[in-house]
Amino acid sequence: MAFAAGPTAARLRRIAFPLAILIVVVAVLVAPFYVSALTRRVLSAIFFGVTLGASYNIIGGFAGFPSFGHSVFLGTSAYTTAILMHRYGITFYPAWAAGILVSLVVAALLGIPLLRLRGHYFAVGTIMIQFGLAEIVSAVPYLEGGRGWTFATGYSYNVFYYFFLVTAILSVLSTWFVRRSRFGFGLLAINRNEVQAQVLGVPTAAYKLAAFVLSAFWIAVLGPMYGRYLAYIDTTVVFSPRISINMLLYTLIGGMGHVVGPVIGAVIVETVNNYVWARFLEIHLIVYGVMLILFTLFLPRGVLGSLHFSPRGFALRRPKERVVSETLKEA
Repeated sequence: MAFAAGPTAARLRRIAFPLAILIVVVAVLVAPFYVSALTRRVLSAIFFGVTLGASYNIIGGFAGFPSFGHSVFLGTSAYTTAILMHRYGITFYPAWAAGILVSLVVAALLGIPLLRLRGHYFAVGTIMIQFGLAEIVSAVPYLEGGRGWTFATGYSYNVFYYFFLVTAILSVLSTWFVRRSRFGFGLLAINRNEVQAQVLGVPTAAYKLAAFVLSAFWIAVLGPMYGRYLAYIDTTVVFSPRISINMLLYTLIGGMGHVVGPVIGAVIVETVNNYVWARFLEIHLIVYGVMLILFTLFLPRGVLGSLHFSPRGFALRRPKERVVSETLKEA
């Protein structure tokens, strides 16, 4: 009897994870019809955060370039769409596509000089770009940055809920494919040692630029729909430094460089943030800061980076890392 327990336990472990995924998928699909408006808003914020975090994870987690200005691409796509609709009478969907394209072009143009920098120089450069572009948009009358733009909502909240859900799934899947590709292994090698990666044949400049542009894509996709979700945008909304910082927090708390890390990070950050904001408005920023300090002290590599999972459970230790040459061999 004891002999049969082993294979049975192994089979249960094999089906447990797919079954849990199936339950979660069914739950989030039917949730809008059974939960309160507040819970639906929190879930939408989580999905929105997952997309932001997964996109940021490509450049910040895989390649190791900590950007503090990625909300620029959210703002660029949203503003481009609004301008085309209000000034030129273009309908939403063509304007949306144009907004995404403009954001990707901006990402490529910004990435060429920025990616020559490294470490804190790159981080400071992205901060300066974000504040600089926000000030330019606010100052140019044609862009109406100071007054902002209105969007006709036109959709029920369930439509926005499912849109954010779909973009979250697609963005995580895209990072999964990147992580398992030769391109992804090249980014990991750049993260570890860019000079050594270049010596070993990785086209570092092309890979970094591709990662930077790719990390902007899903953020740009969100921009116009985020504007319709809010019904109004200005530079303090879509060029907000807080959005850029949240992207970093999702990946840091969940686990930088892990595909599922931004999912865990977004769930933790947005759940705590919305719960505290709804009940303790006066101190919600204090609670937010305390949470970040605790994660920094006790889980400095994030949830997935600090916990080593095994069939018998998990422990607070990190698996031994592979060297660059071993990473490249898997490519």
